[in-house]
Amino acid sequence: MSCIHYKFRASLEYKTLTFDGLHISVADLKREICEKENIKAESFDLVMN
Repeated sequence: MSCIHYKFRASLEYKTLTFDGLHISVADLKREICEKENIKAESFDLVMN
């Protein structure tokens, strides 16, 4: 299991997303974050820094 820590600009705390394997594509990462946060991916675009 691998994990990525992320946060939104307006958030104070980081959240963790776990996934199987050693890597995840950016498209899959964005989709997983949207699913976890219950937001529609069509509403906006996530920017990775």
